[in-house]
Amino acid sequence: MRVKDVAEVGLGADNYSISGSFNGMPSAAIALRLAPGGNLLETVERVRAVLDAQEPFLPEGVKIIYPYDTTPVVEASISSVVMTIIEAIVLLLGAFALLPLFGLNINVLTMYAMVLAIGLLVDDAIVVVENVERLMHDEGLSPLEATRKSMHQIKGALIGIGMVLSAVFVPMAFFGGSAGIIYRQFAITIVICMTLSVLVALIFTPALCATILKAPKPGQSLNEKKGFFGWFNRSFDRGTQRFERGVGGMLARRGRYLVVFLLIVVGTGFLFKQIPAAFLPDEDQSLLMVEVRMPANSSAERTEAVLTEVRDYLLEEESDIIASAQTVSGFNFAGRGQNSGAAFVQLKDWALRSEDGQDVFSLTQRAQERFNQIKDAQVMVFPPPAILEMGNAMGFNFFLQDNVGLGHQGLMAARDQFLQLAPAPTR
Repeated sequence: MRVKDVAEVGLGADNYSISGSFNGMPSAAIALRLAPGGNLLETVERVRAVLDAQEPFLPEGVKIIYPYDTTPVVEASISSVVMTIIEAIVLLLGAFALLPLFGLNINVLTMYAMVLAIGLLVDDAIVVVENVERLMHDEGLSPLEATRKSMHQIKGALIGIGMVLSAVFVPMAFFGGSAGIIYRQFAITIVICMTLSVLVALIFTPALCATILKAPKPGQSLNEKKGFFGWFNRSFDRGTQRFERGVGGMLARRGRYLVVFLLIVVGTGFLFKQIPAAFLPDEDQSLLMVEVRMPANSSAERTEAVLTEVRDYLLEEESDIIASAQTVSGFNFAGRGQNSGAAFVQLKDWALRSEDGQDVFSLTQRAQERFNQIKDAQVMVFPPPAILEMGNAMGFNFFLQDNVGLGHQGLMAARDQFLQLAPAPTR
């Protein structure tokens, strides 16, 4: 008698405590976590290169897929600031070169800080050029003389702007905790960009003004130019005159305009209360996570049945916005065990989800309401946090304390009661 006569023989895993499936098909899942200080895009590129080199050696019918990828949101953030980077290439290159000295790399936070810095500071050089141009036309000075006089007039203001912003942002670089990490990235990036902007305005821009700008002809006015630039100068002067008349009218009627100002302040306060109060707003990253917790001592089959119900809902009832769902039995963010499970959901591209209700937050609400109907398990749905690696989900931390000495069992009972009440709708 042979083994094949009484049993089915084949290759299999040496440990079945954790199993996975991709869109309902058996799969072997590999999870990677970015090392501290690592570059996400570079790391993913190198991982893909290694896996692509191994794909020709896989058994027939087996292929490599990436069901949960966090790089698209980073790439989208980079593409959204491409034009801004082009407009301020010198400023940004300098920031890129100096960020590694402070242990920082290019990410969503530092890019956002650069965009903010450009809006605040990129006009330093423009102020220098405009003042030199004004002196040449109003006082008939040569480019060199106008540059010297201009810098004598405004260099204090440029340095003052830099000092004031430094006084605001530099202390933020010394904040502690997880919020301090965020503040530090903003503060260092903005201070670097600010310093470079002021240095360019004090050193580089005056040299360009003295060598490139041309002195106007005697008696020539900016409004005498022809073509687009002449029209622009005349229109700008008319706008300036209207602005001056408007300011004069406001000063003559201080009372009524003070009332208008107070209404603007009240409106600003009202709108401020309408925006999200979190430190960082939540973002649709086209990713969703589902955590399944079964009762203690539940079998792996019961866990797999709940995961199948979760997967079927996502792939069938939400098929218009769901690209894939990778489920894992035997693991979730609370630990490992046959009563644990998780699902990693990839949504379709943002361009394919432009209608109302197709964003990740609407999907989260619908999915949570549906999964609350599952009686055999506790299922939680949540998008990833706004900043990767800062927790597994958005939300808040909650601590239970045994202040009356009920003991461990009493504390666990209170925890279970809280978790049962948490998904209930607020009233």
